Amino acid sequence: MALTEVTGESAPDPAGALRAGLDDVLAGLAAEAGDCDPDDGWYPDTSELDDLLDEVEDLAGPAPDVARELAGHAAARIREVLAAGNCLTDDLADTLARAQELQVGGLGRGPQQRDPVPGAGPGPGVPRLPPPDLGPDDRLGLRPLQPVRRALHHA
Repeated sequence: MALTEVTGESAPDPAGALRAGLDDVLAGLAAEAGDCDPDDGWYPDTSELDDLLDEVEDLAGPAPDVARELAGHAAARIREVLAAGNCLTDDLADTLARAQELQVGGLGRGPQQRDPVPGAGPGPGVPRLPPPDLGPDDRLGLRPLQPVRRALHHA
């Protein structure tokens, strides 16, 4: 019997805790953006936000729909923060792009493979790449490297 059944308490809600964490971090970033002079801009620290997005991605295994909803919530809030101040780095924009990717289903995909099934070609309408031009002894038909004996830049 689980402890929650004995005590009558409900199990902790990881999605609720993540949403609260995202809201806290993004509220702090929005406050920083609002406090900055619009002419100066600011350099946001997105490390906590990146850690929370890692947790959202981890949640995708057991609850992909919840993870997508959290990623969409984070993306909307990040857009608000970007609109609130002049961000002088790409960190927050990169975090927004990651949240959007998680929102549209980039959860747990792993690396893409060109031909996951041996012998399978590209999809319909996509031309197949020609085989490489092999030279003697089944090596690529490349010339050996020839050193250049002059400066490569102009003084």
